[in-house]
Amino acid sequence: AALKKPEELQPGEWTFVKDPSREKPPSRQIYGSFYLKLPAGQKLADAQIFAPLRSAGVQFSGDNAHLVIKNLTATHPYNDGFNIHGDCREVVFENIAAIECGDDGISAHESAQYRVDGFVSIGNSTGITDTGTAQTSYKNVFLAKNIGFDLYFLDEGRYTLTNALVISLAQNPLSITGRTTGDCRMQMKNVFIRRLAEPRTGSVALRAVLEAKHCTFENMDITVAGTATWENCLINGKSFPEGSGSVGADLHELMKLVPKDFKP
Repeated sequence: AALKKPEELQPGEWTFVKDPSREKPPSRQIYGSFYLKLPAGQKLADAQIFAPLRSAGVQFSGDNAHLVIKNLTATHPYNDGFNIHGDCREVVFENIAAIECGDDGISAHESAQYRVDGFVSIGNSTGITDTGTAQTSYKNVFLAKNIGFDLYFLDEGRYTLTNALVISLAQNPLSITGRTTGDCRMQMKNVFIRRLAEPRTGSVALRAVLEAKHCTFENMDITVAGTATWENCLINGKSFPEGSGSVGADLHELMKLVPKDFKP
């Protein structure tokens, strides 16, 4: 839907108006002004309006190797919390968090290769989004209050997710999709996705492969146009494989991943 005109705003709403006179082709930068309408009687100085200045908390490009980044929280960049481009090898992230970022909590691009042990992603456009031919591994992950996607894995990458608790309010809780030039492969082990909003459907698209072990998907279905294999999994309380008496993910252990200051 088109953004509202400034005169149409209700208290607490905002909009953006482009300024065509400042366009500088072929640049893709957009110029214009933001408009906000405050509640009646509120002073601008009391509105606590902030503008993000950084594009990312951590950003890679080019060739990188043998790096360890740990104990770091990215809050309020206008793009990603952790934005990993280029060709990186032997890169490790430990105990990191992305809070209220404009786009992805963390995202891998091109041929990036890294592993993450300990990741919290709350209030972002997406929890995790990995693309290209990236190879990533995530362990001990907590996602909540993300908006567009919780888990979004694309293209021709190779991805693993182990020990993860997802409190899902996003439009898309899980999406795995490949390309005509190659498949996308995803492994999930001991992952619990709990929908707190209306039921949604996860998807394993054509040219995508999901291998799920000891996983639970609550208040959501999963459509499979590609390939999915299940071992000891529960989808809406039903065992997969059917009749296997599955118990799903270990929720008791996964609850230990919830930050102490998290409020649902």
